[in-house]
Amino acid sequence: MVHATPATAHARHVETCLEGGGRSPALPPRALIIDSWKRCASQYRLDPSKPERTRILSSSELKDFREPMSPLMRIARPILEDLYRHLEPIGYCVLFTDLNGVAFDFLNHPSLDAEHRTAGLYLGSVWTEETEGTNGVGTCIVTGRPLTVHRTDHFRSKNADLSCTVAPVFDSDGAFAAVLDVSTARPDKGGATRYAEHLVDVTTRRLTNAWFRERHRDRWVLRLFPDSENLDPAREGLLALDHDGAVVAISDTARRLLADQRPATAPPGRRALAAASRRQGDGRGAASAAAEADAALSSWLGSIGTLHDGPRHLAPPSGTGRPLYLIPMAPARGGRRTVVVGNPGMAADAGAVTESARGSPAQPAPSSPLPASPAPCASGPSAARQAAEPTRGESPLTRFGSGDPQLADAVRLARRARDGGVPLLVTGETGTGKTTFARVLHEDGPAGALVEIALAGRDAPETERLVAEALAAATTLVLDDVGELPDATQQALLRQLKRREAEGRAKRPMLVSTAQQPAATLQAAMRPDLFFRLAGAHVALPPLRLRRDREALIDKVLADHTGDRVIADRLRVIETLAAARWPGNLHELRSIVGLVLATDEDDTLEPAFRELTAPSEEAARSFGTADGAARAALGSGPIVEQAIDDLEQLLVANQWCVSRVARLLAVDRSTIHRRMNRFGLVPPQRRA
Repeated sequence: MVHATPATAHARHVETCLEGGGRSPALPPRALIIDSWKRCASQYRLDPSKPERTRILSSSELKDFREPMSPLMRIARPILEDLYRHLEPIGYCVLFTDLNGVAFDFLNHPSLDAEHRTAGLYLGSVWTEETEGTNGVGTCIVTGRPLTVHRTDHFRSKNADLSCTVAPVFDSDGAFAAVLDVSTARPDKGGATRYAEHLVDVTTRRLTNAWFRERHRDRWVLRLFPDSENLDPAREGLLALDHDGAVVAISDTARRLLADQRPATAPPGRRALAAASRRQGDGRGAASAAAEADAALSSWLGSIGTLHDGPRHLAPPSGTGRPLYLIPMAPARGGRRTVVVGNPGMAADAGAVTESARGSPAQPAPSSPLPASPAPCASGPSAARQAAEPTRGESPLTRFGSGDPQLADAVRLARRARDGGVPLLVTGETGTGKTTFARVLHEDGPAGALVEIALAGRDAPETERLVAEALAAATTLVLDDVGELPDATQQALLRQLKRREAEGRAKRPMLVSTAQQPAATLQAAMRPDLFFRLAGAHVALPPLRLRRDREALIDKVLADHTGDRVIADRLRVIETLAAARWPGNLHELRSIVGLVLATDEDDTLEPAFRELTAPSEEAARSFGTADGAARAALGSGPIVEQAIDDLEQLLVANQWCVSRVARLLAVDRSTIHRRMNRFGLVPPQRRA
């Protein structure tokens, strides 16, 4: 264990490094730390061995610093709480400071209050480089750079037991606005510092994006991702559109994503965008760079045409290169639900696209009613055709699976099963969309009749009659809820399926069965000769809490229910709902959204949603901060049973590949193996 460095020894180390130009018998600090030490010694005249306590403001003093930061606090608090849930188990606290070094927000475990307050890690503490010497917050304010000040990197001996990881936070105009700091007084075990650095980097990007979305909440916002496999909010690029479809603001990440789309022969617009981005970063030729960026974005985004509620892939205009993944977010306030992207109005205001780089204010969207039918985009006939035919080139089945990789895999397998005449079993919790999936699969195939039979509660004669009639008439037969059929009903169903096999293959309808139970559970409870006639292929639909496109789904459900109604805290509502467990999945989501909107007339709804979706204390203890599938460890009952189902569904969906499931849940493989042993989950190849 690392013990506290005596004040005199640490002071001697600092002095030796400064006198020797950074060379010391001990491990030499980094150049950034040496530069800070030089400022502390020569500019601030600080004594590294002097044991002065860190100043902590009184409540009345702190109030003057908190009030100007209240807009940021309102946006940041849910994100900071999510960060803290990851760091709490390893003894970290979270400080959010202004550019005066004042911690205006603070998250900490009560058991560490005394320890952290003594170290100066507390609400209202003041961490400037002028008073505290080299430290995470103060040095970040001076340099504007993310960094870790680890133990003896601190200038003052009294801070040499602290490890502080910090990063600057930028507002929606790209201005340096605050500092995020995570600190601990505990020794670094198991790579905790590297873990903290990763979390701080992700969180600062989430904060910047949340600020952007909040500022442009009354406009269409396009969320761009490098691919549809990982819809991490920290990786998204954002563009804000006015009511005419012109780009009025673009985040740095979006600019980089668009500049990276370079096929072998890049069109001039993209070369101009890349060059404009470089010039903006250098601070030269701002007006020219803005104009070129506008033209490049107009060329790039013009191919989108009409926006729709829901995600889609955005192919480059050249037809080559890596496509981006697009999730449109509708305005919080009422207005036109359909706009055309890339209108020529964007080029008329050359400064709009570089708003975040220059800090110019955004122009508010007009509040007057907008025309129901937008004019065609001026970027070419392809965009006009898309405006007239919004679903062209992307079937409902493709859209069903476009937002989540597990759903995309399910769509591909289901198509192959349908085209090959193989029966398909669709499993998933209640509300995951099993029946909808079957209907969309039918619509995606050849024209014909779709027949659905709900088997639950039917006796054997009725089941046999209905199935016989459907097999004779249907192109697709959907058998809902095959999970708990009595033996007599199973025999009746089996007789009809055997008769189906005796007919010519051309006369067989596509057979789709649905069940809430995992396939392994279903196989154990059903006659083998029936199970394998229903489950020639199997797809497991993920629950809402595990879907990577859940924010887009939640936003669409809100839009469907709200119409023109304003939700002042829409983004916080989406984040709160995305963090819930949703045992009833989309059914429960729609019910709760409808209930709150029908009974709450306020335009600030996040507290009501948080109260309705908050897990019980027992669930919080059992599942922790990550998904319950990897965290349930104690007791028995419905919570643990749900955890078993979650983990088994994940394993089945990933072909029982423990490494893949561990990466998905961000845990070690040994954790998955322990859960499998505890729950008695055995891979098929190891079953007797």
